[in-house]
Amino acid sequence: MAVEEGRYRPDASVAPRRALLGWLHGIVWRKVGHHRKRAWVRREIPAADPWSVQPEPPRDDELLVEARERLLAVRLAVSRLPQRDRELLALCAVGDGFREIARMAGIPRSTAVRQVGRARRRLLGLLAR
Repeated sequence: MAVEEGRYRPDASVAPRRALLGWLHGIVWRKVGHHRKRAWVRREIPAADPWSVQPEPPRDDELLVEARERLLAVRLAVSRLPQRDRELLALCAVGDGFREIARMAGIPRSTAVRQVGRARRRLLGLLAR
C-alpha cells in the first residue's frame, strides 16, 4: 500500500534490493520499538505454563520491612546530598515548578532547570549504590 500511495521513494544511487531491505528494516525497527513500550509487554513474566503460575501475595510484615529499608535508603541518600540540592528537591517534592524555584532562589529559570536536573542525577546516583 505504501508503494502504491507513493510513500516508498528509494534512493536512486542505492541498489533496489538494498533500498527495499533498508526501508523494511526501518518499519520493523519502529514496530518493535512501539511494541516493547506497551505496558503489558513490560510487565509480562515468561513462564512455561502461565496458568500454573500464581504469585504468592507478600505478607504484611515483608512489605513493612521492605518499605522501611527503602525509606532508610532514601533518607541516607538525601542526607548525603549538598544542602542546596536538598532544598531544590524539597521544593520540587511539594509541587513547585521551575519558575517558582527560580524566583525563590533568585536565579534564571534555565539555571533552576539545570540545577534541579543535577540534583536529581546526584540523588539517583546515590540511590543506585
